Amino acid sequence: MRDPDVDPIPSNMRSGTTRLIEAEVQVSMDGKGRALDNVIIERLWRSLKYEDIYLKDYETVPELEKGLRDYFNFYNHERPHQSLGYQTPADVYFGDPISDLHQHLDNELTLAYC
Repeated sequence: MRDPDVDPIPSNMRSGTTRLIEAEVQVSMDGKGRALDNVIIERLWRSLKYEDIYLKDYETVPELEKGLRDYFNFYNHERPHQSLGYQTPADVYFGDPISDLHQHLDNELTLAYC
């Protein structure tokens, strides 16, 4: 039998939930909040499929990986969300430094051409 103090489980063999708990991430996969968690993730996957994957029909894994990176950047920083008052998730979470930079540059360009 393995003694966890002497022979700990390698990090690549620990469950995803264990890693989340160790990183102090709150996990709500059972009990109160579960149905709402599922609705949110289902909506995300539906958006991803209909707005990107079905339209682009990726042929290779590297194409898919790049497409996913691009889509999630778009989803988080450019795509307004009705449930967030037509703001982006980055606007709500960070006050979005990227949008702030774009606004600053737009203002600079406006002043330069006045």
